[in-house]
Amino acid sequence: IKSFEEYERSIKEENVLSVVSFTASHCRKCRYFKKMYERLAVSFGSESTNEKNEIKIPLKFYWLDIGKFSSDAVSVSNEKNCLKCNGTGFLICQECEGLGYRWLHSKEKSLAVTCPICVGYKKVRCTVC
Repeated sequence: IKSFEEYERSIKEENVLSVVSFTASHCRKCRYFKKMYERLAVSFGSESTNEKNEIKIPLKFYWLDIGKFSSDAVSVSNEKNCLKCNGTGFLICQECEGLGYRWLHSKEKSLAVTCPICVGYKKVRCTVC
């Protein structure tokens, strides 16, 4: 899928079950998930059946890289004038307080680990826009 309009057209097809994976190409976990998603698409092929194996349902698998649509998301959020993120589309990660890492403390030592929420980017997507 190359554009948001193409995505909307794809999921509105009648009598077709669309399976869409929303991920980001810069995300390590998303790249790992893509391999599993591709295996799923191959194993199911182009159609599936219901629980009783009676009805064949056409399937279409889509991979949507949200990183490619980030400029669209920012322009939409600017139009809405989001008060939470000031139209940027991002907020400071509350889990690590914008550091990108957290401290784990034990009796013997302290260890800095990458924040599991923002994965070190220090920001997360705005939940409002």
